[in-house]
Amino acid sequence: MSQPVVDGRFWGKERGLARRYPLICHLLDTAAVAGVLWDRVLTDAARAWKTSVLPSQAPNPLG
Repeated sequence: MSQPVVDGRFWGKERGLARRYPLICHLLDTAAVAGVLWDRVLTDAARAWKTSVLPSQAPNPLG
C-alpha cells in the first residue's frame, strides 16, 4: 500500500514572508489553533452546540 505524497508546490502563505509557506504547514498550524480555541476559549455550551450540528464522523476523502 502506498502512502499519500505531500506536494510541496502548493503553498498557503506568501505575503510578508521571505519565502512561500507550504500549504500542509499552514493547514497544520490552523488545526493547532482550532484545537486551542476549542479547549480554552469556547464555553461548554458552545462546544455542545457545535458538536450537535457537526457530523459525528467526517467522511474519509481517501476512501
